[in-house]
Amino acid sequence: MAELDIRTVRAAVAEADAAGFLDALTGREIDVALQQLGSGMAVALRKPTPPS
Repeated sequence: MAELDIRTVRAAVAEADAAGFLDALTGREIDVALQQLGSGMAVALRKPTPPS
């Protein structure tokens, strides 16, 4: 599994970019960063993502 790029995650959260947040997480090792991901999960759950 690829490493998580926390800068990409933070940028997506700051921009309220739900799709970007989910893309930054997909296929990444997130165990160590779960506490930091909480705010992004709120963004992802609030905004519907368009179908890919």
